[in-house]
Amino acid sequence: MNTMTHSSITANAADAAKDREIRMRFMRIDAKTGELLREFWKVVEPALPKLLEGFYHHLTKEPQLARMVGSDIPRLKTAQGTHWARLFNGRFDHEYMQGVRTIGHIHNKIGLEPRWYIGGYNFVLSQLAALAVSKYRWKSGHLADILTAMNCAVMLDMDIAISVYQEAMLADRQKQQDKLTAAIHEFDGQMKIALETVGGSAAKLQNSANTLASNADESSRRSTAVAAASELASTNVQTVASATEELSSSVLEIGRQVAESTRIAGKAVEQANHSSTTIQSLATAAQRIGDVVELINTIAG
Repeated sequence: MNTMTHSSITANAADAAKDREIRMRFMRIDAKTGELLREFWKVVEPALPKLLEGFYHHLTKEPQLARMVGSDIPRLKTAQGTHWARLFNGRFDHEYMQGVRTIGHIHNKIGLEPRWYIGGYNFVLSQLAALAVSKYRWKSGHLADILTAMNCAVMLDMDIAISVYQEAMLADRQKQQDKLTAAIHEFDGQMKIALETVGGSAAKLQNSANTLASNADESSRRSTAVAAASELASTNVQTVASATEELSSSVLEIGRQVAESTRIAGKAVEQANHSSTTIQSLATAAQRIGDVVELINTIAG
């Protein structure tokens, strides 16, 4: 693990060194450039505080930039002084490169767009050019060399800072995209779980509905059976009632016939000799009584 980390650091350092070399070559920065910058720094250093005072006065005229710097101007002036001292030492070493990269990251963090950064450098560069002209106005050839070296250094400085700004901005956007992608995947997973849960609940609900329907059918069948049984019971009750009523009528009829027979029998005893017709009627009545008794036995059985 340590070997891999060391190898990674070494590779990154090599890449950074190669990138620095390519940038400096393209900007035509060489040892002579460094010498000219260090010479001119002797002119710039004493004038720098006034130059930075004018720079921040110019900057705070823009409301958006004024809000960004707020009350932090004294600290920013100190940081600017350190940065310009590194630039004019003409070495463009690792310490300088790291400082410029830090500036790029800070600009991205606070949301300072490149247009403001470039505009600010334009102000500083014009002031530096004025200093150079004032110092070397009688040495036009050397003045041109100083201005060329200064322009190359400032352009390299802006190039690195803006490149880092863009890299940091793209990295932030990628992080946001990764978060969005992760959120989408998480939402998709939660939706799948939710849909599966809903599907399971729907299946359970369907089973419950089927059970209820089955129970309802069973209840309906039982209700029909109960209704049929009730109807049959009602019919049986009506039949029994009718039979009872008929039996009661028969009993009454029997009673009436018995009474009539008793009366006739009594009369027959008294008038045996006078009423052969009455005896015949009594026999008929007795036959009717037998029929009624048979009917009673039939109903009772």
